[in-house]
Amino acid sequence: MAKSRSHIIYNDTSLNRQNVVHQNIYQNFLTAAAKMHRYLESWGTDISNNVTFFHNTIRQMIRYAYAVIVQTSRNKVSRASGGRCDIQKAHVLWLGTHAFHAVLSKKSEVYASSLLKPLAFELSLPRSRRIRSRFRGLVKESSSIMVSLGI
Repeated sequence: MAKSRSHIIYNDTSLNRQNVVHQNIYQNFLTAAAKMHRYLESWGTDISNNVTFFHNTIRQMIRYAYAVIVQTSRNKVSRASGGRCDIQKAHVLWLGTHAFHAVLSKKSEVYASSLLKPLAFELSLPRSRRIRSRFRGLVKESSSIMVSLGI
């Protein structure tokens, strides 16, 4: 999923304004979080017994998405067409963490005492404050996608 939406056309800062690229990334993470919740729900997975595993999986997926975005922007086709992706890793990490927290908090009865706490902690760190204020509008604009995802 992270790979399919990392095509340079979504993340090319020479074609798109940077806020559009950030919005594409955030919406990609919202979709991934919604899918993860639906899979876990359909499998009947007990989250409380596997909190560390699921938290690490989310973190790895977010980091993987960033790596794929960067790799895609540096591949032969992207370079030949003048594509580039000038985004900061910290921004992608925050957008991913916030998206998972936003989706999973809508299902707080399932995740409240487990998975939401480490995500909320990451978002509360001092380095996240500047990023949070930068993306306040983007998060608000993207709330409609959560409705369309049924969250």
